Amino acid sequence: MSGSDSPKVTWTIKEDQILETALFVHDENSPNRWEKIAKDVGGKKTVEDVKKRYMLLQDAINSIESGESENFKIVYEDDKEGDKKKKGSKK
Repeated sequence: MSGSDSPKVTWTIKEDQILETALFVHDENSPNRWEKIAKDVGGKKTVEDVKKRYMLLQDAINSIESGESENFKIVYEDDKEGDKKKKGSKK
């Protein structure tokens, strides 16, 4: 199992915000888009981590738009620095 498959990969609210901004900065036609986005988010996240997070957020958006948002839950956890960590999961 690689590090990106680990259930211990967590995201802070700040990292999610950086990811969202990076998705706009590096559009779908941008060469090496995912590598650039992973670099923007920070060195601890791999390209695979970033892609998985993107898909998770897309699932959340699709659930909300289809009226099924009650099937999607994002849990926040406190990390050691007091920043919130966010994990998404479907019920």
